[in-house]
Amino acid sequence: MPRINLAVIALTICGAALIALLVLGMAAQGNENLFFACPQVNEAVSIEKADETEAKLTYEIVDTVRVKAAVNIDARQIGTNHFYNDIMGYAMTSGSFFTLNAQQEKRKVAVLNETLAMESFGTFDIAGNQISLNNEMYVIVGVIKDNKEETAVYVPAILTNTSISNFIEVIETEEETLANLKSLGVSQNSFYLANLGEFAKVIKSKFALAWWLIALVVSCFLSIKGVKVIGESVRKVKRLYKEEYLGEVIKSCEVQKIMLFAIGALMGIGIGIYAMLQSAQIFLSWSKYANALEGISTLAFGGKISALQKLSLYSDSAFAFFIGGVGIGIIGAFRHKQNV
Repeated sequence: MPRINLAVIALTICGAALIALLVLGMAAQGNENLFFACPQVNEAVSIEKADETEAKLTYEIVDTVRVKAAVNIDARQIGTNHFYNDIMGYAMTSGSFFTLNAQQEKRKVAVLNETLAMESFGTFDIAGNQISLNNEMYVIVGVIKDNKEETAVYVPAILTNTSISNFIEVIETEEETLANLKSLGVSQNSFYLANLGEFAKVIKSKFALAWWLIALVVSCFLSIKGVKVIGESVRKVKRLYKEEYLGEVIKSCEVQKIMLFAIGALMGIGIGIYAMLQSAQIFLSWSKYANALEGISTLAFGGKISALQKLSLYSDSAFAFFIGGVGIGIIGAFRHKQNV
């Protein structure tokens, strides 16, 4: 029966986990300085009040409508403001998103996503065309690439005569966001707040944490190995000193080996301490923001929240596989030592 090579298994698992962590970390990018708020109780913010604030925030009011253009199509109607595509990072395929002036003047303008544009008109060059929403005519000002497979149309939320309950804000500090919420008449206890930028950093940091743990394991191994080699060389030097002059002993290979491995052991200890500090810092951030989106269930903002939740779950799983691979590698190293 062929013998299982634990080192190969450990390298395979750790390598695959590292690649997964890197990809998941890259997918979590694009959420810098974003702050998500959703209600804990039945409380909302008026659209007029939100538009008056100087904070850069966006919101979604989602409904289903029948879009009447070349054909009749049921689509998601998303009421929002002029910051939406900027904050969400969506590119315009053609035309432009509706402007602040259009929003303030309550113009009946609409932006179609690529799916709806293609199904309704068969082309993306449709700015200036009209569609009917709830028996009212809207002028199309652009087509947006929102990466949605389902049809969607974006209109100024001010036309929906309702209130917003979920919104995302671009922030510099958490204190700034709390101040903006207060200016909207929202109490901190009535809304659930989540710093999406910090949450995304936790997802991205797991890749770095994996490398710091590798550095810690390797430095521990090298330090232990260096101390053992130094101990063996010191015993040889003692025996050599009884037979040779001190000058000859100092020039010997054993003394040089002691100096070399002493430097290596000190470097290993230094790297290990630094790796421990870095790992501890990441773990503290992880523990603080790991559950930032726990319990939130919302389709707001194109599934951005649920996507981050899934990325967090997947990255946790990948990191667990990585730890398992490291454990297998350590077991393999001890088993090899015993066989030797």
